[in-house]
Amino acid sequence: MPIIVAESECFGCALCVLNCPEDAMEITSSFIVAIDEDRCTDCGECLDFCPVDALAEA
Repeated sequence: MPIIVAESECFGCALCVLNCPEDAMEITSSFIVAIDEDRCTDCGECLDFCPVDALAEA
C-alpha cells in the first residue's frame, strides 16, 4: 500500500527522510515531505519515525 503524507500535519522534521532505507523521501521547500513513488517500496519504516503521525498507508 502506498504511503501518503497528511500535509496539514507534517512540519518537516525529516525523521522519516533520515530513516527511509530506499532514500525515497525529501523535504520540499515548503517543509513538507515528498515521496518518490518510483523509489518507495512501501516498507512502512518511515511510519515508525513520524512524531505527529503525518504518514499513513493508503
